[in-house]
Order: sequence, then structure tokens, then C-alpha cells
Amino acid sequence: TSRSSFDDIAGFKDKILRAKDVDNVPIVLVGNKCDLEVQRQVAAGEGKELARQWGCAFMETSAKERILNEECFYQVVREIRKAERPVRVEQAAPIQKPPKKSGFKCTIL
Repeated sequence: TSRSSFDDIAGFKDKILRAKDVDNVPIVLVGNKCDLEVQRQVAAGEGKELARQWGCAFMETSAKERILNEECFYQVVREIRKAERPVRVEQAAPIQKPPKKSGFKCTIL
């Protein structure tokens, strides 16, 4: 991952949150080109720390070497499903409404 891309990622996240008008969205932070270790501009630890701060998953991939590509997509799906799970809320007993008095009575003989 290039340094400029890494430095810009917080801005991308903020734009997504504003566009969705939410406080949180499912995120997987992904560093790419992990096969080019000699050209690395961002340490894996920096990505892990940012993911920890954001409360999201982090992984490094390489399209060229096919490193963790499928797992990355599976992780995205897991995060989306986790975010879509309904939150269980204790339900209070329903409020009983008094019966309506209409003034009419029906009697069958």
C-alpha cells in the first residue's frame, strides 16, 4: 500500500459515513501488494493499529501472488452479515387497553 493511500483512508471512511448518514459501517481494512516487501511504504503494524482504532478487521493481500484474495471477500461478507444481525432487545409485556364501550350490545337468543 502506498503511503498516500494509507494517509487518505480516514478521509474516505468519513465520506462514506456522511454519504450513508450513519456512525458506523462494516469495514475491512486491506493493505495490498504485500508481495512487494522491498517497496513497502506502510508497515503492517500501522494497518493493524488503524484497524484496532476503527474496530475492524485488517489483512494484507496480493492480487499478483493470490495471497488472501478470497479470504478478503469472505471477511467482507462476514462483516456485512454481522452488521445486519438484529439486536435483541428485551420486550416489555404489552400494555393492556381497556375494552371500548360502544353503547351497543349484541345478544343472541
